Amino acid sequence: MAIPRRYRHGQWPNQGVFILAAAGACIGLGNLWRFPALAMEYGGGAFILAYLAALLLLGIPLALAETALGRGSRHDPVGAYREVALLHGQPPFWIAGGWFAMAAAFLLLVLLTVTTAWGMGYLFRTMTGALMQLDVVDAAALFRELSMDPERVLFWVTLFLAVVMTVVSQGFNRGLVPVTLVLVPLLIISLLVLLGMVSQRPGFSVAFQQLFALDVSRLGQEGALRAFQHAFFTLAVGAGVFIAYGAAVAERVPVVSAVSLVVVLDLLAALGAGLVVATLVPGFAVGPGLAFEVLPTVFAAVDGGMLAASAFYLTVVLAGVTSGLALAEALVASVSEEVGLRRGQAGFLVGVALWLLVTLMVLIQTSPWVVYSGEGGSGHAVLELVTGWLVPLLLSLAAMSAVLVAGWGTAPEALRHALHLDDRRWVFLACHGVIRWIAPVLLLMVVGITITDLSLR
Repeated sequence: MAIPRRYRHGQWPNQGVFILAAAGACIGLGNLWRFPALAMEYGGGAFILAYLAALLLLGIPLALAETALGRGSRHDPVGAYREVALLHGQPPFWIAGGWFAMAAAFLLLVLLTVTTAWGMGYLFRTMTGALMQLDVVDAAALFRELSMDPERVLFWVTLFLAVVMTVVSQGFNRGLVPVTLVLVPLLIISLLVLLGMVSQRPGFSVAFQQLFALDVSRLGQEGALRAFQHAFFTLAVGAGVFIAYGAAVAERVPVVSAVSLVVVLDLLAALGAGLVVATLVPGFAVGPGLAFEVLPTVFAAVDGGMLAASAFYLTVVLAGVTSGLALAEALVASVSEEVGLRRGQAGFLVGVALWLLVTLMVLIQTSPWVVYSGEGGSGHAVLELVTGWLVPLLLSLAAMSAVLVAGWGTAPEALRHALHLDDRRWVFLACHGVIRWIAPVLLLMVVGITITDLSLR
């Protein structure tokens, strides 16, 4: 099966831009406050080794399966499943995988919008110096004041969605490509600046030893499962991102090496964030409360705290924007193709729908009749119900659909061509074997531990 020459929405100019864009989609807020906590809890270097195995056996195969679906069909996430089912004689219900992905992307973007809006508010306060005079009580009060003020939150929400949807509506050449070339390197630079600053602090060497100490006794079966769970949720798999971005990859780009480099960048970002957080806040807790309640007091008490706080919250905002662009591209491309709208119209429609749902969630969150709950007082019962249950379920269904369609529903020759492995038989056999046999089993394990977590809430 010959790959169509062009994706109707545009094309990445080269392999490097695709790698940057996909890395920007993967380097999310979980790198900042979940990976460090998991590594420190489950044996440091032992957890990192388990995480590497998880990336090789689950993360990369899932990303390759989705990229192959997009590149082999040159369609949006929903259209990709329809095209594959049509070309390979599969049942039409496989298209449900695309709709699962779009529903997950929509809800993820809702959650990401709120969290990034908080980050934007904190970045503004940092740059004005308002964050440099807080103690523990004041920091908690500030976060509660911001998150419970619908006018402030909706201002930043509107700004975030306006930026993301405007860029995506411009397509690849005028929107995603130039913005990716600016924002993703800036994201990496801001994280490196932050890492360079904390490396001068006395606790850095201790944090380094704790993060990379090989303590196998603390890993256990639970730690290994957590590594696979985080490998699944940290990469932008299950939300149609790699399908949409893969559809715009040029024909001769080596997909396997490109996707592997994306995962390497995500891993390095997680390790860098781990060193930053472990140095600044030893014994921290997982969750947004770390960024918005704990770290402001730390920054206020150290030399150069304003610069460090600015770099941190800039990293939060950039990670939110680059991830938001990827999710929005998957949504806009699908709406454009499935409904038959121009990109600008599809972008406006998706943006309005997102704004309305986020506004509803914010109003519920700030309602005086609903009691706060969640880690660090930063969650909310309704928000957790929607994102805590629906998003993991939808991501799991979409990812399982992708790996089954790529591994079992697509002719091996077509998959080999989509992965650009026509003359690398043994590499393809290894990739195909993992996608077909190993990744589905490991994904079921991740679903199992995720359901267990949700049932214990």
